[in-house]
Amino acid sequence: MLREARRFLDRARGQIRGDHADSVAHSSRAIELSAKALLTLAGFSFPRRHDVGVGLARVWQALDGEDPGKVQRAKRHIARIGWLCDVVEPLQSISEYGYAEKRPSLIVNERDARVFYDYGRECLNILRRVNRRIGDRSFRLRPPEQHR
Repeated sequence: MLREARRFLDRARGQIRGDHADSVAHSSRAIELSAKALLTLAGFSFPRRHDVGVGLARVWQALDGEDPGKVQRAKRHIARIGWLCDVVEPLQSISEYGYAEKRPSLIVNERDARVFYDYGRECLNILRRVNRRIGDRSFRLRPPEQHR
């Protein structure tokens, strides 16, 4: 899922100065896939919808590690991905279908594309850092059956 999120973010970057609405839609998808990747990494399934961010509470509850300060910071970052995922979901729909009977290209501008791209890049970077720290065993994720 990390590779797929990266591909969407690359597509978003390529459209920042061109099709702004397409850029926003691709950045939104990168944010969503970052959230879904964290859920998968922690052993959780996710629903077939875009707004899965609130489910990341289960991920940060499962996160543990040797350095409490780093773990707390990672939990805040994971919560941020969840918040961004759920906040951008309705805007992703607008960037694809329009709003108030107006085409997306008449609503979404270059600034929107840049902001959403930055959010997508931030989410992908958080995902990479958490994944790397799990790989080097600085962080641990307790299996789902131990979260109760």
